[in-house]
Amino acid sequence: MFLLRHLLRPILISIISGILFCGCSTDNIDARKQEKWLQYSALSYEVRNLIEQRTICQGMNSDAVYIAFGEPDEEFNDQELKGTFRWVYGEALSAKKPKMFFKEYKKGDRVYLQRCNKKEKNQNIYSRAEIIFSRDRVFQWQLLDKQR
Repeated sequence: MFLLRHLLRPILISIISGILFCGCSTDNIDARKQEKWLQYSALSYEVRNLIEQRTICQGMNSDAVYIAFGEPDEEFNDQELKGTFRWVYGEALSAKKPKMFFKEYKKGDRVYLQRCNKKEKNQNIYSRAEIIFSRDRVFQWQLLDKQR
């Protein structure tokens, strides 16, 4: 009983505290990496580096997008094209202030979509992004609701 009370109790308190603190964050990329640790560990170094920068590119799978951007605000399955679905991040234009922002940039011959801060001095920042997947890979995206 002594062992149980003095050794296991602090361990249980630590575990419960960790769950509570991870669960309270609105954008905790580390918690999503832990949640999908098997999928994350199978990703290439390049993709994991992009995830750390909250960035996606064509060809990434839905697990990588989820870890980078979090849970989508809306999900749609295309009934006509099997294996095609869309995730939408950001709420539709409304009276609410946007909570997340996106920008697109090109590096070399690749185009990237990055979740960013509104404070950046980039003229092309959007508050909504629709990501289209085909066979669980990013096929393309569309940026909506340009911020001024």
